[in-house]
Amino acid sequence: MYRLSNVYRWLHLSARMFKANHPKGALHRECRRYAKEVLASVHEPQFIGSHIYRKMIWYMVENVWLALQMHRAHGLPASAADRKRYALGAPLFAVADFLIDDTEKPLDTIRSFINNPDTELDFPHREIFRAFHHAFMATLPSEVSTEAIMQYYFSLHEAQLASRAQKAPTTSSEQIDTLVRDKIGIGFQMIRSLVPTPWLVGEEAAWYELGALTQYCNDIQDLHKDLKGGVRNFASTRPSLEIVKEDLRQQQAIATQALFKLPLPTAATQRLRFDFEAFVLVMEAKMEWYQKQCGGTYDPVTFASLPKKAVHLPPYHPFMLRRCLPTLFRWAP
Repeated sequence: MYRLSNVYRWLHLSARMFKANHPKGALHRECRRYAKEVLASVHEPQFIGSHIYRKMIWYMVENVWLALQMHRAHGLPASAADRKRYALGAPLFAVADFLIDDTEKPLDTIRSFINNPDTELDFPHREIFRAFHHAFMATLPSEVSTEAIMQYYFSLHEAQLASRAQKAPTTSSEQIDTLVRDKIGIGFQMIRSLVPTPWLVGEEAAWYELGALTQYCNDIQDLHKDLKGGVRNFASTRPSLEIVKEDLRQQQAIATQALFKLPLPTAATQRLRFDFEAFVLVMEAKMEWYQKQCGGTYDPVTFASLPKKAVHLPPYHPFMLRRCLPTLFRWAP
């Protein structure tokens, strides 16, 4: 039997996801406004619209979206200063991803810039990223620990640097798993460190596990792109999509158990659980779509050879809705 409360949750989640996933959504407009403020001090008009700029805006949006979920979980309002701080925490991670994934810059050179953005290094738009770094540091309030923030900040950058090993055929599947888990697990912890309220006992572990679950979902979403690009991820290192599904659900159970242990209001944890159940269902539907596009049996070589259009499954495609909504509307916390 469908639960009316789940229909309301789904409608609310859909509205929030539109704000985050559509370039015309409210969070994208908000983050472009923050970016414009910083860019006004740097005379480089060609940067807007570039690949790095677009990646940067997406990172900013994701940061704000996640931090707002953390605020709601704690029953805290988010001020305009809070939202700006979360957004500006993202640009240097976007440029690090760009330098690691899209250039051949040595990792030590990238690390030098991350550790000191005022260092003179030769790569595009460096003055812009210096400006974003200083703008972010200026947003840190006295209520948060700058030392703790910077510890997560540098740990996350190290996880990004280590992720270049995903392109190495000698990296084991166990190492790949650690790399992908750390990239978002530590990222969730870093964002939580920016939220001006004390950590709960067990909260650090809970956000890490939710971050790892999110990265597993991202890897399924990016499976086609990563196979084409020679990037090994959570999904591509499993022997079959059935094993991917099992391991995805296992990670969901681990994250849920960590959430259960937190002394947060029941309504807050139920909404988080509902949201992640929706995300996992969407990924399961995508994997079934991948199998369908391969003629019924998934094969990575066949899948990688397909055009991008064939593997893309929009969130409101009839296949997606038929596969996900009945199960989601019957979901019981």
